[in-house]
Amino acid sequence: MAKAPHPQASKIKRSGMAKWSRRAVRQHAWHVGEIAWAWNQLHAVLFTLFWELLDSDSWEVCYAIWHSFPSDSAQRAMLKSVAVARLTPQSRGLSAVQWVIKQTDSLSGHRNDAVHSAVVYTVQAGPPPKAILKPDEITSRKAALERLAAAPLDKTWRRLRGDLVALTDYSVRLVNTLPFLGTPEAPPWPLRPRLLVTPKSSRRPAPKGRRSRRAKPTAAASVN
Repeated sequence: MAKAPHPQASKIKRSGMAKWSRRAVRQHAWHVGEIAWAWNQLHAVLFTLFWELLDSDSWEVCYAIWHSFPSDSAQRAMLKSVAVARLTPQSRGLSAVQWVIKQTDSLSGHRNDAVHSAVVYTVQAGPPPKAILKPDEITSRKAALERLAAAPLDKTWRRLRGDLVALTDYSVRLVNTLPFLGTPEAPPWPLRPRLLVTPKSSRRPAPKGRRSRRAKPTAAASVN
């Protein structure tokens, strides 16, 4: 026979918010969810870029190497090292890969602000009352508070999501272009997107270089 519920069980709040504040909190959660989704999509493409630069026929090997590093930042550092080893110095391809990594590094702090910063709300008198969200000044990191004070949260989150999507699209085009550098079949070189959260980013492409991909060592020089 099932036990009767504890008399206090029905009084425990599980929603964590009043009805009039749910709209603001749900909108914030929607923004954070989209930012997390866009961040994961970008890093999935960075793995594809790593696979392309490593020039391995084995997805399993690339996958094992990539996930042997426990953090996104460590994976990006590895990608940068592979690009430096595989692409010609001062070439267009190397400059593009380094730019993607640099912009992703810059956006990572803003992504962490969205995912890891608690928010609180103040009440704007109604009727009906309205919840105004802001970062929690007691628990949030100082650097996060300084970044989030620059613009309203909704505007910041929309810009960040857009920047991540634009950077992902550029990276996809880069993956599709790098294998054909220096060949007649090379597609048009992708233009760098103008990012809004990192205004110092530039659309100016790197100077053209000679063939970007270094020649593979001959079989005699290969190390077993």
